[in-house]
Amino acid sequence: MLLEAGDILLTEDGHWEAETRPEEYRSVYNFIKYLGDDERKTFTLEELQELVSNSGQPYQEVLAELRRLGFRIVRPPIEHEVRGIGRSKNTRD
Repeated sequence: MLLEAGDILLTEDGHWEAETRPEEYRSVYNFIKYLGDDERKTFTLEELQELVSNSGQPYQEVLAELRRLGFRIVRPPIEHEVRGIGRSKNTRD
């Protein structure tokens, strides 16, 4: 377990480590500030996963807090495969 103390962390075995997590993903507060700086009200699943893994908070709590504050998750657009002229739609190549 790491105990946060600014930009330096103290590990359980008593060693000091430099903070390597991105600033905007360290806490929900920092993430909201990051979104506000970009004037965004949406976030991606990848950003949510990064926030959860770096903040150490449970997924459902982070998502509920963001939704409560008016932010919403957006799904990436579906990429469709374009078939060529000579390719049948029943072919599974």
